[in-house]
Amino acid sequence: MKMMETSYESLYDERMERLREISKTDDDVLALLYVRANVVPLRRMFSWAVPNGEALETIQKYSPNGVCEIGAGLGLWAKKLRDKGVDTWAYDKFTNKANGYVSGGCNSSNEEEAPPPFCTIEVGGAEKAREHENQSLFLCWPPPEDARGNAPDVARFVALDALSNYKGNCVLHVGEGENGETDGQKFRKKLHEEFELKDVISIPNWPNAFDRLTVFERRNKGGAQNIESSPPVQTKASNAAREKWNEERVYRLNAQKERWEELCVEHVERKKQNSTSSIFLSSIEREAIEAVKRRSGILRRLVLSRLLL
Repeated sequence: MKMMETSYESLYDERMERLREISKTDDDVLALLYVRANVVPLRRMFSWAVPNGEALETIQKYSPNGVCEIGAGLGLWAKKLRDKGVDTWAYDKFTNKANGYVSGGCNSSNEEEAPPPFCTIEVGGAEKAREHENQSLFLCWPPPEDARGNAPDVARFVALDALSNYKGNCVLHVGEGENGETDGQKFRKKLHEEFELKDVISIPNWPNAFDRLTVFERRNKGGAQNIESSPPVQTKASNAAREKWNEERVYRLNAQKERWEELCVEHVERKKQNSTSSIFLSSIEREAIEAVKRRSGILRRLVLSRLLL
């Protein structure tokens, strides 16, 4: 089960490689089905941004006294930072069930309950940044300020509010920047007025995303910090809780795989029905049909066998 905590990059690589393979078939519908069934759910189940080794090491380098993450979501980045020995305070204003960013999207009714978290996350919003002047402030895919975005009004200015509350010296930001789908002009204006860009780290991107990790340091740094004034380190989740969360992730990943295979079969069936000539099936389509056959009853297996002809 530990694999589900540590191989997020491998899962990302596998999904994206398969998407590239499907795209080479020039079947746009099949590619869209794959994104809907496998890429979007994976993003919601793990993180909107893909943490890699270089990004985590950079955060550690600039955070000798730890990290305060506002809007931690499911806590994947916080979990990975804690695994590296970085004291990490993770906060999110919403409970799991209310967090639209990981359960169907903020503009839709919840398709299902939010996925399980990766670590303990305390309830708290932008105001928590005020308690962490000794730590770096970490913001990962903060909601867009623009009212046309998919963030509820209560969350639109979380990045700006966190920055306004923060009195420390280092801001770590994972987002898309100008013309992107994260934060907004008011946040970026304040950030560049008060902080100086120190580092930029590339990270893997989901389709149509162009996010990266940027590091900013305050232009007029404060004096010596009192480390003892930092809040107590957050309590770690129990082994039993982590095991339960991992089991749920395995279940969801398997369900995603089966959903994709069923969608692929439906796609092939439609193509066959709408064509008067023989249809050449890609290896991807054949794999999906064979997988559905293995878990189907006799009658459906016969129908699926005809699709392979």
